[in-house]
Amino acid sequence: MAHDIRESLATDRRIFYKVNITGGEPFWSTEISGIIESYFKAGLGITMSTNALLIKDRHLDILRTTDLALSVSLDGASEKTHDLIRGKGSYKRTIEKIKNGVVTILLPPLTSSHFN
Repeated sequence: MAHDIRESLATDRRIFYKVNITGGEPFWSTEISGIIESYFKAGLGITMSTNALLIKDRHLDILRTTDLALSVSLDGASEKTHDLIRGKGSYKRTIEKIKNGVVTILLPPLTSSHFN
């Protein structure tokens, strides 16, 4: 699939093309590691939007070896706000992933609930 995208859409070899994998939650897919690897092998840059909660140890090698950039949803500046949106305990689990070096880029979404 990634090779087909490269051949049909990303045809100018002078340009570095990127794909953004989104969801729902991409890590729900049992095939996500293979998908990431195929885009990487096709020479495409990869970004992914995730809440980081389903990232498991089995994903770490592919995340570290493909130069994938993760955009993690951190909803609000406080645990209370984030957990209100994402569910009780999700703030601590997300922060744990960040502190353990799984996540290196944060792009927080803003909605009206962040300001209440």
